[in-house]
Amino acid sequence: METAEDYEKLLGDLYSALYDRPFLCGYCYTQLTDTMQETNGLLDAARKPKLDEARIRAIIVDPARSIPAEKLEQARKKAQGQA
Repeated sequence: METAEDYEKLLGDLYSALYDRPFLCGYCYTQLTDTMQETNGLLDAARKPKLDEARIRAIIVDPARSIPAEKLEQARKKAQGQA
């Protein structure tokens, strides 16, 4: 990617494609950092985030569309101690 904006769009598109699948409820992203010829990491080879950490988090923690909305709401309430 030439710019952080290019990378953000690519990463957002990748995760959107995952989340939009009605049969997918989980995934494993195995490359945290870039290493030599592999440049698919969320961090560069020096362990510097390629985007602002808050923006990376916003992209990767979106729930899958396959999870029913009522289940998400129940989980959010439980996490906040409201259930």
